[in-house]
This record gives sequence, C-alpha cells and structure tokens, in this order.
Amino acid sequence: MIQSKDLVNMRIHKKATLVFILLALCGFIVYKMSYSFDPTILHQYKPIWAEDERLNVVFLFAVKSYPENYELRKAIRETWGTYISSGSNSKILFYMGQSSRPEVNTKVAEESNHYEDIFQGDFIDSFENQSLCTLTAFKYMLRVYAQIRFLFKVEDSTFINIPRLIRVLKNRRELLHSFIMGHITNRTKPERNEKSPWYISENVYPSNSYPVYAQGAAYLLSGDLIQQLVRESFKVPLIWIEDIFITGILAQNLNVNYIHSKKFGSPEDSCENGEYIAISRLHTVEAMKRAYLAIEIPNERCAYGIKPKR
Repeated sequence: MIQSKDLVNMRIHKKATLVFILLALCGFIVYKMSYSFDPTILHQYKPIWAEDERLNVVFLFAVKSYPENYELRKAIRETWGTYISSGSNSKILFYMGQSSRPEVNTKVAEESNHYEDIFQGDFIDSFENQSLCTLTAFKYMLRVYAQIRFLFKVEDSTFINIPRLIRVLKNRRELLHSFIMGHITNRTKPERNEKSPWYISENVYPSNSYPVYAQGAAYLLSGDLIQQLVRESFKVPLIWIEDIFITGILAQNLNVNYIHSKKFGSPEDSCENGEYIAISRLHTVEAMKRAYLAIEIPNERCAYGIKPKR
C-alpha cells in the first residue's frame, strides 16, 4: 500500500511539474510576442516562429537576379550581405524565373540547396516577365513569412548600404507605415516609339502618363503593402514594366506615402558612397566590391575631403 501511494504521489508531482513548465512556456511566448522591439536594429532579434512555422522578418532584402548571374549573387553575399548575421531576424532572398538552358537551372538548384536563399518561379526569366517575376515572389513571401516589417526590393547590380539605411529609418519613425521610399518619378509619359525597349502600346496602356512610381533598381516599402499590392494585381491587366506596374499602377489606389530620396542611385564620387542608401549600376563583381570597400575602408582622399582631379 505504501508503495502504491508513493507511485500515485510521484505521478501527481510529474503532472504538476509538466503543467507548470507549459504555463511558463506560454507566458514566455506571450511576453516575446508583446515585447516592443526596435525594428531598425538589424542583428538584435532571433527568429520567432509562428504557430504555422512561418518566420517573422524585420527586413527582407528581395534581390531580383537572373539565373546566370551566379557571380553577382556571390558578390552580394560577400559584401553587403555580410551585414546580415545568420541568426538575425532579417533575410536576403534572391528571386528569379527559369533559364531556357537546363544546365543553368541545374546549377541554380545546387546553389539554392547550398545557400537556401533562392526562390525560382516556374516561368522563363525575361525582360518581358519583370512584373510577373516580382509578383510571383511577393506571393511566395506571403506564404513563407508571417510578417515582414520592411521589404527592400533591389536588382542584383545594386549595393545596399545597410548601416546608412538603419540610420535613416531611425530618424524617420513617423514614416514607417504604408510607404514606398526610393527615387520617386512623376509625370513620366509612356514610350510610344516601337523601336524602344520600353515601348508600350495605347491598347495596353491608354493613359498619356504613368502614375507616381519608384525606380526599380532599388525601392523600400513597408511590409503591410505586400498583400495589398498582390490583391490589387487581380484587378488590373498586367503591365510588364515592373517598377511602374508594382509601385505605380498597383499602388495608386492605396493610401501610400511616397518618400523621395536622392540617396538612391549612382554617386558621382566614390567618397559619397557612405551617404547613399542604394548604389545602383554595379554590373560587375569588382564594382560591387569597390563600393563595399569605399564604405568599410575609406581611402585617404575621402577621409581628408580631397577632391578628385578632373
């Protein structure tokens, strides 16, 4: 009888201990989810998994790349991608379509398995599929990530100065919802010259001017806009020019705050790199690495404000 009572008491004790652990764990989860954190500190936060195992992401850097651009992707991982620690709650996602060459797709699959940072849509990646590619990537993001605070869409020839980005966001906290930041363009007329690569017919786009939009080499938007932009895409015909379609046509009926920044583009002097958020038109690995070094290790001319010889 004594042994039986001891056994019963041990079972009760184990159950009580288990209940206590579960309650403590629930309390910790509630605390972590309700804790007010600063989204502009890139390395501070570890991934928090939602019940459906989708990640909450502070910054998602969505890099539009072509399947053949292995070396540029590698250069990004080795330059501005190093600002994003492996344990942080921010990610880089290279997105693209399929190559018409099977051997290229095989190589991309191997790269994806190794780095786990590539999304490849089921369509041929081409100049004409720009908008389709980005929209497909947006839909993928909505499935994979529970929440994205900031989405930075860039081309793989663009360098992102992440320390500068964080400083800018810290100084503009009142503008961190329903916004698109970048080089904002207004009153652009559609190209009607059939010989131009940007030609668009009146049948496809009858209006005489495009809405306000952010140039596509790099633009930053608040994560709450992703789902809204995807929803709007079901209401209007697809226009292949990605930046005009995504940040202009789809966004024009949303309550979007456009933030123009002169620090998206190509500095005239490399000494200005540190002041830029996004440096575009870096089409080679060497150019990408030079931009990185100009920020990380300013040369003597930059340090002392010596102007270059003309």
